[in-house]
Amino acid sequence: MLARVGALLVGAAALTGSVSSAHAQAIEYFGTPWIYQPMNVLPGQPTGTGPAGASLPTGVQSPTAYSNIFGFATQVGNPTAPAWLITPRVGVSEIATDNVRQSYHPRQEDLTSQIYGGVLIGADTSHLTGILDYSGVLQENINATDEDRFTNYAFLSAHATILPGTLLMDIHGSIDDALRTGAGAGLNPTLLQNDQVTQSYLLSASPYYVARLGDIGFASLRYQVSQAWFSQNTDAIAIPGLNLGPITSSTQQQVRLDIKLPGTFVPRLATHIGLSAGSEITGLAAVGTFLRSTNQVINEYQLTRSISLIGAGGWEWLQDRYYPLVTGQGATWDVGGRWLSAVRRPTRRR
Repeated sequence: MLARVGALLVGAAALTGSVSSAHAQAIEYFGTPWIYQPMNVLPGQPTGTGPAGASLPTGVQSPTAYSNIFGFATQVGNPTAPAWLITPRVGVSEIATDNVRQSYHPRQEDLTSQIYGGVLIGADTSHLTGILDYSGVLQENINATDEDRFTNYAFLSAHATILPGTLLMDIHGSIDDALRTGAGAGLNPTLLQNDQVTQSYLLSASPYYVARLGDIGFASLRYQVSQAWFSQNTDAIAIPGLNLGPITSSTQQQVRLDIKLPGTFVPRLATHIGLSAGSEITGLAAVGTFLRSTNQVINEYQLTRSISLIGAGGWEWLQDRYYPLVTGQGATWDVGGRWLSAVRRPTRRR
């Protein structure tokens, strides 16, 4: 039995200069799951002055201590908003429980203190657009001190323009709790035991170059690298009915060249040339090093405005030094078609 005996100490305020209060706040129906919502607000219900269950606020949104990525993204995308928006938040929660370890016997009462802070950063400039949401939660117990921990949570999505129309970059990342056994699904991760939670860190960056090939087509060259890390509870898990191996870090890389010729050589024939090579390298306790190269030419011939035929051919090469069964090479081919149906808008008769 959990009883919340504390209150949120809200310190959220927009540090964006002269921004109207209507734009400085947004609805809270997309609160991140690792931050508590006020007890008098149901999940998915806005906390503004509008009616309960309304999908949009009818009044000014009050500051809260938990994240709202959806509302913040809407705020950043507002044409009247400034180029940079920064919204910090801080809160304290006190949780009294008669069974801190969630065990049938022995039961142990405790008082858990959770201090958390975070920040939402939004950018909408000519060279950078994106959102960063970060939260840190410090949990301290009076009795069960072995369950004390500091946990990070984050979400990152950004698009950078290095050279307008030519050289660009996509960046994505996240920090979250992974429940490998499925235990505690649906609960706030900050209420779970340390032996249930595994922290995952994901980060990817993808610079790419786009160019026009005169009057015949377009080309894009993209490189992507992704890295995954894990901490806490990364060893093998063996319980009745479930055996999970250990997890380690992983690195993925890919280089891809795409050339598109939209009917410039043969009328009604669109040609797509795709050349790619990638690798996936994992740690000591993982499956190995997997390499792959795929090269393909896709042709689509438009018979009518709605119907087209598709034919593709290419070559694929696979290799894994630890697993010979997935090592090999050979030709690939695909045959298909496409049917597009235009949606007609109803006409009004006068």
